[in-house]
Amino acid sequence: MKRRNIIILTVLLLAACAAGGDGSVAESVADGEEATAVPTPTMPAVTPTTWLTAVSETPAISAVEPEPATPTPTMPPTATAQTNAVVPVTVDLSQLTPVTAVASTPHVIPAPGIPDPLLAQINKVSQDLARRLNIDVSEVHLVEAQAVEWSDSSLGCPQPGMGYLTVITPGYRIILSAQGETYDYHTNEQGSYFVLCGKDGRPAPG
Repeated sequence: MKRRNIIILTVLLLAACAAGGDGSVAESVADGEEATAVPTPTMPAVTPTTWLTAVSETPAISAVEPEPATPTPTMPPTATAQTNAVVPVTVDLSQLTPVTAVASTPHVIPAPGIPDPLLAQINKVSQDLARRLNIDVSEVHLVEAQAVEWSDSSLGCPQPGMGYLTVITPGYRIILSAQGETYDYHTNEQGSYFVLCGKDGRPAPG
């Protein structure tokens, strides 16, 4: 406001000086000389009202307010899936009791309606031993049964004075027990022939 008043006073002083300076020009013309009239430029009188009008018409410069900064969108926290975590358990291996694997003879399950050849062989030799000992077949027990390949048709128990084919003959070895004794039966694969082999490696008398 003070600055505006100072400007108004300065303009008023300049206007007063311009109005009183017209006589000084006429006196400067020398006597007897024909003076060339120089038109004095006329300045439009500036009145406080005119200046105020001009000032009021000047668009006021307003400070441009900075635009508010756009807030950076914040990402929602990543959801962490909660699962049932399994806590590892430490096992003292020295406290475990080792289990001895028991070897077993692979047993093939026969197709429906087809008898198991090994089971059929066991039943056949069990009945033969019960007949030999004159006991019930229920008193005969299986000790061991395994598939073997005999070196010839004697099934590993040759009869002295008999000739045999020297061909590999697949079959079974079945060990039974009865009345405290064990008995060693040799058979071919088809079950068409079997022999009770004595402790001397010869067929036992029937």
